[in-house]
Amino acid sequence: MVRLYKMISGFLDQTTQRRRDTSFIFARLVFETVVTIRYLIKHFSPDLVASYVKSSFKHEAKLRKKMEQNIAARGGVILPIEDRMMKSIDREFASAGLDPSDLNGYRERNWGGRNLYEKRMT
Repeated sequence: MVRLYKMISGFLDQTTQRRRDTSFIFARLVFETVVTIRYLIKHFSPDLVASYVKSSFKHEAKLRKKMEQNIAARGGVILPIEDRMMKSIDREFASAGLDPSDLNGYRERNWGGRNLYEKRMT
């Protein structure tokens, strides 16, 4: 809900500034978030929520893995920004009750087994 509030605020800000292109971007994000919230409420189950959470962390897991590869390529030297980013990612994983290794091999394309269009229709 916080995400939705922030995106609607951004949408309204861009609309009042007559920035149609970025308004449309925010409008799409608002629509996707509303569909997600509606779908999660209507079809609530622990498995569905777990699927959503894992899907939400795919980018962070991929970024963390890339940083680990870069660090290994430099012989273990960790740049300050990498250290901060990895700590931030680790905090997010911990707050969700996940470990980055939980996403090893995770390949679900559409969380909950349906794409956005199918979620919108149910």
